[in-house]
Amino acid sequence: MKLESEKDLLDDINSGSRAAMHRLYERYVGYAMAVALRYIPMRDDAEDVVQDSFIKVFSGISKFEYRGEGALQAWLLRIVTNEAVNFVRQQKRFTIVDEVPDDIEDEESEVERVPPAELTRMIGELPDGY
Repeated sequence: MKLESEKDLLDDINSGSRAAMHRLYERYVGYAMAVALRYIPMRDDAEDVVQDSFIKVFSGISKFEYRGEGALQAWLLRIVTNEAVNFVRQQKRFTIVDEVPDDIEDEESEVERVPPAELTRMIGELPDGY
């Protein structure tokens, strides 16, 4: 089965097709969730950000200027990224560090032995500012 072009999908959405909106959601929700989870470790919060992002996408899609295949996905993922960063800022869990250590140890750390899912859970439980 051939994947529908973004242009065709966009045209259907702009003509008022709810089915096309659903197809857009199904096509990109996985990508959107992956982007959100890079910024937000707690899955429930990331799902909320993705939902808010799709609301913004559907609210502003009539103003979107198509520039070729991939442009719609890039625009959507930019919205997800911005929403995720805004969420993190609102939660005050985002810290900018100006100093970087000069030398980095090459030894295998204990952190590398912790399963990624457990590490993500632990990071999500850190107090604000960490």
